[in-house]
Amino acid sequence: MRVGIVGAGVAGLALANHLRRKGIEAEIFEKTSRLEPIGAGFTIQPTGLQVLEQIVNTESILATAALVDQSRMMDVYGNPLAVDVMESLSSGAKSYSIYRGDVHDALLKNLDDGGAVKTSMKATKVDSDKSSARIQFEDGTERCFDLVVGADGIRSITRSFVSPEAELNQSHGAAIRTLVRRHSDDIGFHNFRAWMGRGKVVLAYPVKSGEFLNLACYVEELPQSDSSWSCPVDPGWLRTQFRDWDCTLTDLLGRATNCFSWSLADVEGLGNWHRERVVLIGDAAHAMVPYLGQGANQALADCHELANVLGQVVDRRKTLVEAIEHFTRVRKPHVTQMQKLSRRAGYVFKSDFDGNKERKNREIKALLKEVAAVQGRKV
Repeated sequence: MRVGIVGAGVAGLALANHLRRKGIEAEIFEKTSRLEPIGAGFTIQPTGLQVLEQIVNTESILATAALVDQSRMMDVYGNPLAVDVMESLSSGAKSYSIYRGDVHDALLKNLDDGGAVKTSMKATKVDSDKSSARIQFEDGTERCFDLVVGADGIRSITRSFVSPEAELNQSHGAAIRTLVRRHSDDIGFHNFRAWMGRGKVVLAYPVKSGEFLNLACYVEELPQSDSSWSCPVDPGWLRTQFRDWDCTLTDLLGRATNCFSWSLADVEGLGNWHRERVVLIGDAAHAMVPYLGQGANQALADCHELANVLGQVVDRRKTLVEAIEHFTRVRKPHVTQMQKLSRRAGYVFKSDFDGNKERKNREIKALLKEVAAVQGRKV
C-alpha cells in the first residue's frame, strides 16, 4: 500500500509513525521549506499521551514538560472559581503542557532514515477515482497513491476535494500567543491557570522545563483591519486589553515582547471525511476552537484509529474502502460532539452571567459532565 500524506504537522507526522509500525510506508508532503512547528505550547491529555507513547519515546518530551492535571480557574480579578477544568479533562490520569517543537522533533526522529518527509512540496489539488488518488503540486508534478490522507490543517487543500461544501466559521475571534520567561516569584505557576470573563479568556502554563510560561489570550477582535490569518501583535495593545485585570496577569503580560495572533475558527458543514481514496484527519477534518484543549489530542486519536484499520487492509481483513468507512464511522460522531462542546466552552468561559459566580460554576460543571460523557467516563 502506498500512502501519501499532505501536511507535516503533528497529525501527519504521527500518522506516518503509526503506519511504519504497521509495515506501511508513507510519504509526507509539506509546503514549507523548513519544518517548523506552528504555535508554542499545548496540553497533551491522557488519550493523546497514550497514542504518543505507542510511537515515540516520550521520555525526552516529558523531560521538558510540566504536569498540568490540575488547574486554578479565576475571574478577571483573580478570584477563584469552584471548578477544576484540567482535573476533569485529565480524569485521574496525567496531563502535560509540552512545547510543540519537542513533539515534532520526537516524531521526525523515527522518520529521518527513510526520507519520508518532502519539503517545499505545496499541494494545489487532490483528486481520486476508484483505482488511485493523486496529489498535484505547485511545480507542476503529480504523485499517485493507493490512499491520500489530508493532514493539512484548517485551511486544507485536501478538504476542498473531499467536502467542497464545507465552510470555515471564523466568528470566534482570535488567539494571541506569547512566551514569557518564568521568574523566581512565579512559583505558583507549577500548573495550569486561567482567567476568564468580559468576553475573554487567558491561559497560562509552564513549558520548556518550566523555563517559560506559555500565555494564550483569546479575544474577540484584533487591532488590525486586514484579513490576515496570522500576524504579529503589539504587546502594548495586548496589555491594554487586560489593564484592569488581576495584577498577577498584568505582570505576566508586562514581560511579553513578541506576540503573535491567528484567527480562531472551526469547520462547519463537513458531510463526510472521505471521498474515494482520500481521507481527512486532524484539523482538516474537524478543526475546533481551543477552549477544551482537544485539537491535537483528537488528531492523535485519529492517527491511531486510521493506522489500525489500514493495518487490517494489509492483513487482508478489510478492503481499503471498508477501512476508510470504518474510520469515519468510529471517529466522526465523537469528534463532532467535541467540536460542539468546545464551542460551548468558549461561550461559558467568556461569559460573566451578570456577575453570578455560582451560575458560572454550575455552567462549567455541567459542560464538563457532558465532556466526560462523550469521552465515555463517569464524573
